[in-house]
Amino acid sequence: AHTRADLLTLGCAVVLICAAQAHYAARLLSRDAQRQRYALPAEFGLYHLETWQEQFTYQWAQRYAGRVITVPETERVMVLRLAAFDPEISPQRPKHVNVRVNGVFVDTIEITHREWAEYEVYVYSTPAGRAELALECDRVWRPPHEVPPRALGVALASDIGWRTTFER
Repeated sequence: AHTRADLLTLGCAVVLICAAQAHYAARLLSRDAQRQRYALPAEFGLYHLETWQEQFTYQWAQRYAGRVITVPETERVMVLRLAAFDPEISPQRPKHVNVRVNGVFVDTIEITHREWAEYEVYVYSTPAGRAELALECDRVWRPPHEVPPRALGVALASDIGWRTTFER
């Protein structure tokens, strides 16, 4: 006959085995594990690095683009310097850029003019450390003088700033 202690021991063993299997499975499905397994790039949808009037570097993003960023411990406001030199952009026809961090939607930026500007995005409870920034533009344009033409969404300055509060 099985004693109550035997059943309790068996139950604990089953729970521990299930917890270990769940931990192992979750690790296999993590973003980093998937990237390594399938050789996915940490950066995607960005053209080569360029320099703006010898002041700072930037990259043009395609309709979908992303890169790795480092989220600091205390600052929760990410500052993106963006420009969209699309000749059709205007307050009547703005460009919308959806911003995601680690796959979680955090904000939509509305760009109404062609000049460089800083846009503040609150990153909520994103853990500090390595994170993935992804941008999704609602439309692209192709400069007529380029051969072959690139599909340009927005220009993203290389340096991403951080603040503790909004300065809007």
